[in-house]
Amino acid sequence: MPDLRTELKNVFDLLEIVYDKDTETVSYDLCKVREYIDNLIAEDEIRGKQLFSDFTHSFVHLGLRDNSNYTEYYNYFVSKGADYKYLLQAVDKNIIQGTEEADIIEGTTGADAVLDFDYYLNRNNNQKIA
Repeated sequence: MPDLRTELKNVFDLLEIVYDKDTETVSYDLCKVREYIDNLIAEDEIRGKQLFSDFTHSFVHLGLRDNSNYTEYYNYFVSKGADYKYLLQAVDKNIIQGTEEADIIEGTTGADAVLDFDYYLNRNNNQKIA
């Protein structure tokens, strides 16, 4: 299995840059990215969800959302179910991940999301997370 960070670079390479001559602006088309991630989810749901979350988080934090067809991308994945909607809603938050131990969690600025990513990765596989 490829390293997700290496794969993340490959996904960013799938972004198509669109230049509008009339407005002289550049935007990013996420259609090939969506297709790639969707195919990966069909092959390996856990790995696909992880890549989906990593890519989307990075894309948003790089400030690319407003200059893209992100709404189309967002609506497509929301239509796939509640897991994807939650992951998208948490994308612009500081993700705080715990372990199976008794962690102490401290927030920062009120823009935090506590994410039990194992739950969202595995719940469709009927695996109980302790």
